[in-house]
Amino acid sequence: MSNNNILSIDDLKQATGYERHGDVEKCLRDNDIRFFRSKKGVWTTLALVNAAGGIIAGQQLDNQSVL
Repeated sequence: MSNNNILSIDDLKQATGYERHGDVEKCLRDNDIRFFRSKKGVWTTLALVNAAGGIIAGQQLDNQSVL
C-alpha cells in the first residue's frame, strides 16, 4: 500500500515475526489493535497501533504529569 500510515499484511508480518496471516491476526487481536480484512489479508494503521499502545496524536495517555 502506498500510504505510509497504513500497515499492510507484509508490514505486519515483518513487525510481528509471524508468516501466516492467521498468526498475524491473532497477534493484533491479543494486543487490542484494531484491524481490517481485505482480499490480500489484514491491515491496520499506525494510528490504531499507537492507540493500542496508549498514544494518541503524539501524546501518551498515562497518569504521569508533564513538568
